[in-house]
Amino acid sequence: MLPLLSVIFLILGKVEAQAREKKASKCPSDIFQVQLPQFQVVSAAKTGSTSLYSYLCSHSSIQCLARRKELNLLRNKLLRVKTAKEKSRALAWYLKEGFGLDSNSLNQKKLSFEASIHYYHHRNALENLNSLLPCSRIIWILRNPLPRAVSEYLHQAVKAKKYPSFQKLILQELYALKHCSSLNDSFENGFESKLFSCLARYKLQKYLISTAFYVYFIYAWLEKFPIEQHFFLDYEFFRRNPEKALQKIHNFLNISSEPITEAVWKFNKANTRNEKAAALRRKISITKNMEENLLTHISYPVEELFRLIGQDFNWPLTSLT
Repeated sequence: MLPLLSVIFLILGKVEAQAREKKASKCPSDIFQVQLPQFQVVSAAKTGSTSLYSYLCSHSSIQCLARRKELNLLRNKLLRVKTAKEKSRALAWYLKEGFGLDSNSLNQKKLSFEASIHYYHHRNALENLNSLLPCSRIIWILRNPLPRAVSEYLHQAVKAKKYPSFQKLILQELYALKHCSSLNDSFENGFESKLFSCLARYKLQKYLISTAFYVYFIYAWLEKFPIEQHFFLDYEFFRRNPEKALQKIHNFLNISSEPITEAVWKFNKANTRNEKAAALRRKISITKNMEENLLTHISYPVEELFRLIGQDFNWPLTSLT
């Protein structure tokens, strides 16, 4: 039996979806009739996108044509698309540079995609994707903010000779959040949120926590891409049950489910599993006061996130793992 809170989130999520029916997709129901690349993975860093990319590339209906996993081409602010001619030119450039294809490529038998971790929080990427590929389906991998922060910290720290402690970076961000959160900004402001412009003024070395304020960005993406074009995946569920997670994604993409031939979690180039990483990990901790402050700033965005997507991932918000 579902907990009451989970039931409430599901109901509210359905109401949110119904309210967006006016923006319902006018795209073909058959994803194979959509201009390729037919879908995008837009998750934040350290959410398992490397593994997902590898798993998806092994599917018989998916051909990984991208020159690399993270093209990041759609962040280009020079892609100013206002006319049909400009759209044609910009799409031709994107397909040629990123996939080695011409602008008329439409493979009826194969899907393709890219997985750029900086798209989700980048206004240019959203605007360009909406202009060039409005029928793209969007896959999000969402991870509990604090464990994600730990992973990103280790990713950077193992590559540096000297690096600030995890606690120092978190305290700096908490200080900035304390002053910026008083702006009482709405999540629905998305990229226009005063919170992010305020945080930027502090010029922090890392934005470990606010990077995972997914709800602001999802609101912005829902303004351009209807809810039915989005799929939201919990990182922990994906980590524990990659085959079941992929079955859900296959269903979202309307392709047949195929078993994973090799269930091996893929890591990126930064070695966060060597002795140096282990030593750094042992030093990571948060005080009771830090824990309370983190909850103050994380709880509400996470609650709104679950309400918006109609799912409750039951994240333990003060857990470091």
